[in-house]
Amino acid sequence: MDIESVLKGHGLGIGGSNIKSIQRGQYILQSADKTVNLAISTVDLTKAIVLIHFNATLDSINPKMIDIQATITSTNILTLTRTLAGAGSSNGSVVSWQVIEFNNVKSLQRGVWTVSATGSIGISPVNINKTILLESHTSTGDNASDMFLSLYLASPTNILVTKGTSTYSYSMYWYAIEFN
Repeated sequence: MDIESVLKGHGLGIGGSNIKSIQRGQYILQSADKTVNLAISTVDLTKAIVLIHFNATLDSINPKMIDIQATITSTNILTLTRTLAGAGSSNGSVVSWQVIEFNNVKSLQRGVWTVSATGSIGISPVNINKTILLESHTSTGDNASDMFLSLYLASPTNILVTKGTSTYSYSMYWYAIEFN
């Protein structure tokens, strides 16, 4: 399913002129790579988000090596980060990414949140019927079950973050994008 279909499914009426640009790419994080900066075409940081999908190139890889966080760190740089770099040449992660810049944005809030327990993030008021949440994160956990968390727009000013029962910490980069 393409991104426009996903966003239409959230009742956002995304299509045609609402998306200014989509940049796509794929990068293979090599064994020693912990952080990589990728050049992208210039985007407006108040209207752009990044989506990623990733997988390991080896079945027995440490989950920390495939837990990837993506951030747009400047108007023309996309940064990929993982918790742990590996040893050997076969411990890579394949990352597919999309940087999407919208035309029809009322507000875009973003931040970095480090958490070791369930909690909440205060945001400026948004219309919850026209706002979507996106995130990417890394975890200090050792098991696949330690890698997951979820976001929920609990009110116009509050994002609820929930995670598993582990005591591991997460570093999460989040977006709340509100459309007109």
